[in-house]
Order: sequence, then C-alpha cells, then structure tokens
Amino acid sequence: FQSIAAEADSHARKGQYDKAVDFYTLALIIHNKGIDPSKNIDKALLVSRSECYLKLGNTESSLEDANKALRIDPNYCKAIYQKAETLYMMSDFEMALVFFHRGNQLRPELPEFSLGIHKAQEAINNSIGNPKECHIQDIKDKVKKSQRGKSNRKSTPTKKAEPTTSISIKKNSKDSLGFKSDTSEFLNKINGGEDYQLLGELYVDKQYLIDFANDKSFNTHPNEEINKIIDEGLKYLKEREDFWRQQNPLYVRKSTK
Repeated sequence: FQSIAAEADSHARKGQYDKAVDFYTLALIIHNKGIDPSKNIDKALLVSRSECYLKLGNTESSLEDANKALRIDPNYCKAIYQKAETLYMMSDFEMALVFFHRGNQLRPELPEFSLGIHKAQEAINNSIGNPKECHIQDIKDKVKKSQRGKSNRKSTPTKKAEPTTSISIKKNSKDSLGFKSDTSEFLNKINGGEDYQLLGELYVDKQYLIDFANDKSFNTHPNEEINKIIDEGLKYLKEREDFWRQQNPLYVRKSTK
C-alpha cells in the first residue's frame, strides 16, 4: 500500500497527474478492502487525488473527493482548502469564500486561507462579476430591439446568421447573450482557441458583436445608438477575458504530460 501511495505522490510531483490519479485510485481500492484501515491515510489520499483532478481541470471529480474527505473529518483543513480552491476554479466565488473563511477560523496562522479570502473577495467585487457595472442581458435586449426598430429601413445592415452559444457546453447559459445560428463551420473554427477557453460561451457573443460592427451595410449607414451598445458589450467581454487570463484558471492550462 505504502509503495503505491508513494508512487502516486512521485507522479504528482512530476506533474504526471493522469498517472498519479491512477495510483491514488489503486491505493484507495486497497485501503477500502481493509488492508490498511487508517482513516487518516484515506482522507489524505482523497485530498491528494482531488488536487490532481483539479490540475487536470476535472473540477467535478476534484470537488467530489474533497467532499468525501470532509465527510470523514469535517475539520480536516487540507480538505477544506481543497474544496475552497475547487469552488473558486468553478467560479463559485461566494461558496469558495465561505470555505476559505471556515479554514481561516480553524487555522488562522496558515497564509493560504487569508490569501484565498482575498482573491475570492476580489473576484466577487470585480466589476465584470457585478451586474450593476454591466447588464449583459440589457445589451442583448437593446441590440435585438434596435435591429427590430430598423428592420424596415435601408440603413439596416444585411441580416447575418447569428451564432449560437451552445458550443458543447450548457445550452441557454445565463451568462450568454442568447444569439442563435446554424453556422457550424464558424463553431468548429473557434473551438479550442485561447479566447474561447477564457470566455466560454460568451466568445460567440463577442464574435457576433464584432461581425455586426464590421458589417458593410452597417458601416455605410451607421447607427450611433447601436454603436454605443456594441461598444458596451465588447468592453464587458474584454474585461471578463482579461480577468480570467489574470486569474489563469487551471481549466485553461494545458495539462503537463
């Protein structure tokens, strides 16, 4: 058992997280069969595997292992920190803050909890996450309303196929502007790019606004109101993209092989 756990730790230190997960899983199987019934080892292995899952961008499995460890020991600080980190990477900043505070109350001398509190509060208070700073739903409504209002005028740009925001993620996401399209070629082109990984579904909304602003018919007969709406939307999306690039979330990184 100990040699398998040590092998898992070795792979984790080398950044070989896939292999580390396999060995941690094997060690847990052996543990659960009663070869080594130590609960302390069990919860430590769960947290270690959770860390590897998070490095690989598998936040759901990471959270599951952290929760299992906390069911064994609700005051296990490593599990509390791991759950907080996972929630943060899942963009659940409010719940992440709760667990960073919980860990800080148990172990106030550990700097990782105070740093976690700070970054979670920063994320919550960041303007891109504050609906008072930029109402993305309002932008969507204004663009569509302006399009309908100009639909019978010559100044209206040629109607373009509107991109969808259901690119192999959640359909009708609350963060999406909700534009739709059958442009599969466009969707295939953007999948996998850095900007797409940073913005997710909102990348398509960004491209829609850019294409609309560059439409020849629209540039020939510009509309100040629509221009203002588009600028507001692009500014919001740029801030969101910069924020996630700065945070460098683990699911954007390439896993080390």
